Amino acid sequence: MISRTLLLITALLCGLLLHGQERPEALRTELKVITDLIRAEPPEVALHRVDSLMSTGRVAGDALWRFHMLAMRGHALRQLGRSDDAIVAYVNSYQLADSLNDARGMVDAQLAIAATHMDIGDYDRAGRELRSALALSERHHTPHADRILLVMGARAAMMDRNDSALYWYGRALQLAEAKRDSFLMADLRYNIGAAHSQLGHDREAERHLEEGLRAVPHNGYALLQGSTWQTLADLQIRSGRYDRAASLLDSAQAMARTLSNGELLIGTLESRVELQEKQGRSVDAIATLKQLVAVKDSLAQALRMKELADAQARFGVSRLEKELALTKAEAEVNKLRAQRSWIAWGALAVIGALSVLLVSMFHRQARLKQQAAQVLERDKERLQEENELLHQENLMARFETLKSQVDPHFLFNAMNTLYTLVETEPAKAREFIASFSALYRQVLHSRERTIVPVQEELQLAQHYVFLQRIRFGNSLVVAIDVPADALGGYLPPFTLQMLLENAIKHNVISAARPLHINVAVEHGRLVVRNDLRPRGGQSAGTGTGLENIRKRYAMLGAEEPEFRLSDTHYTATVPILTERP
Repeated sequence: MISRTLLLITALLCGLLLHGQERPEALRTELKVITDLIRAEPPEVALHRVDSLMSTGRVAGDALWRFHMLAMRGHALRQLGRSDDAIVAYVNSYQLADSLNDARGMVDAQLAIAATHMDIGDYDRAGRELRSALALSERHHTPHADRILLVMGARAAMMDRNDSALYWYGRALQLAEAKRDSFLMADLRYNIGAAHSQLGHDREAERHLEEGLRAVPHNGYALLQGSTWQTLADLQIRSGRYDRAASLLDSAQAMARTLSNGELLIGTLESRVELQEKQGRSVDAIATLKQLVAVKDSLAQALRMKELADAQARFGVSRLEKELALTKAEAEVNKLRAQRSWIAWGALAVIGALSVLLVSMFHRQARLKQQAAQVLERDKERLQEENELLHQENLMARFETLKSQVDPHFLFNAMNTLYTLVETEPAKAREFIASFSALYRQVLHSRERTIVPVQEELQLAQHYVFLQRIRFGNSLVVAIDVPADALGGYLPPFTLQMLLENAIKHNVISAARPLHINVAVEHGRLVVRNDLRPRGGQSAGTGTGLENIRKRYAMLGAEEPEFRLSDTHYTATVPILTERP
């Protein structure tokens, strides 16, 4: 059965279209086009269209357009299974809606964030988002009650609380029928039927699924139709109505192939195997099982290729650039081989000709052989130089890979801090966002360089400490004492910020027990020392920060950083570099 939370996209899309009715005609038209693509086409089609629009000046300069395009991008990414990227898109759309004082848009974004957390099984966080969305909707009187109830019902169903799910779905269905919202009614009927099926209420499940199919509008919602056909087929198999089951599976399988939806296709093939086994068609069941295995292998291969493509995009190296570089290198090697081959054959020809000449030509032969040897030596030296160049380029590519880890690491931890503030202190969260945007401009400027001046690192660290004090107040005490003669030195970008972040993340910080961090210079090394008060159970981390610092110093050929632990303090020391380490 296709994921229920994926089918919630129709509710979110309905909300955006309703919201879009108050928008300019061009925006409403574009939203309808993208919505139809998400409902009826492979998600890559909609994602490509959204990304193309967001690269235009029209969208980049209009916050309202950006809000809607980010929301649509999140929906397409959810269908592709890229939940983390989808959440980033939804969070950005929420921030734009907040800047526009658009309460409806904020609720739409929160609903999408909740549904995406349900995709990855984080039901607690989804519940918090839903409660926040409901409070915001009630405060601003937005027409979101039916969709919030739908998502709450789906959350209960995903937690195997089907009785509770039916309660929420029933309330949402009453509101959808009063509004004559056909798409939402169809989605609700499907989810109600699926819940009844889980509870073993086959008759009720079949009735709601059939009514859901009748509720789908003329232009259709292809994924919902295909999923409903498959679920109905399972009910028919369970009740022994095999002919109807076969017809429904044919329709569902055709829809899965039209949409290129691997999950739906796998579900229909599994149901078909069960049908053939119950009909006693063992040979057909084995053939279908082989087809199912092939589809799963193909889907797994496609996922691996997609992950590889995403990795290439994160490292900033395109396939075309690699192919061009490889082609150029191969051309140079072939050229050198041709030159050496020509020289070798020329030398053999000269030697053969000279062998038939008189002894008087010996000196000329020796001179020609000496010249050929010199050419070969030059070719050897040239090859050595090119090998060294390729080695240096490989080192630079590895260094750029390490630098590319810093930006996502910094952004990930900043988003975690922001998430905590949004729940507990919204006012501080807004102040944090404003300061963070200014800081991130400096981050974008710094990350393009291999090393940066100590003075710039100190400025970045002061911005970062200011953001953390928004969260911790006077419970965080940072003293920075760096002499003027050290400001002309250099550090890898974000080194000091990551050391401060490491101290804050792994230690208890409270008004009763403030955390003291001292930054100083000792014997040509930058020293960051903090009180040692580990969090209970140890705070989980990605392990990116300190390991990244070690590797970047190693790539620069500099002295190794040191990290020491005592009974009362944790001390990190990193070398201050000259401009060319």
